[in-house]
Parts: sequence; C-alpha cells; structure tokens
Amino acid sequence: MTQPARIACLVAAFALPGVLSACRAAPPAAEIEQPVILAVTSPAHLQDPPWLQQTATRAGGRLRFRAAISPDTAAFVLSCSATDTGCGQTIARLRSQPGVRLVEPDQKVRVP
Repeated sequence: MTQPARIACLVAAFALPGVLSACRAAPPAAEIEQPVILAVTSPAHLQDPPWLQQTATRAGGRLRFRAAISPDTAAFVLSCSATDTGCGQTIARLRSQPGVRLVEPDQKVRVP
C-alpha cells in the first residue's frame, strides 16, 4: 500500500472505525502446483539448490524436487500464483532463464 493510501486509511479509520477493515491489504493469493520436467544446460545446476531456487524465484515461482531422470534432467513440483492457470506464465518465464534448457508440464501417461 502506498504512503498516501496509508494516510487516507488512517484518517478514515478515525472518522469511521468500520472503514479500517476495508483498508487492510488483501491476503496473498493461494498458490497452485504443477508437476514439471526441468532440463538444464549443466548437470551441476541440479546439484545446486540455491541456483534452482533463485532461477525459480526470478521466474515467479518455487521448485520442489521430486525425482532425478538423468544427470541434467529432473522432475519437480512448480508452485505459482493461483492467478497463473496451469502455471503457464511461470513456466514461460522459467524457460527463458539462463541455464535452463527445457521446462515442460509433467503429464501422467498410461501405457496399455
């Protein structure tokens, strides 16, 4: 909330006490989770949790490790804003990060 908005809320709160509840910041939107496959340009990146978290944060999400697939590819759970349906925007931003070779939603496939 900006400084002028805070001042306006304080003034309104003294004049009309019921207004204070309307001035409170909205709670953060819930997050959704999307399983993803992440491939990196260097296997060392998958062994570097700070690199993974910084990369995800720059993309607007969080990563939680699920399983290794190969030396440079792993399955993760990507957490993103609930307003980002299917984490599509976060996945797109994650794809553009340095060191990231591939990001795809992880889909379960049944083989007959």
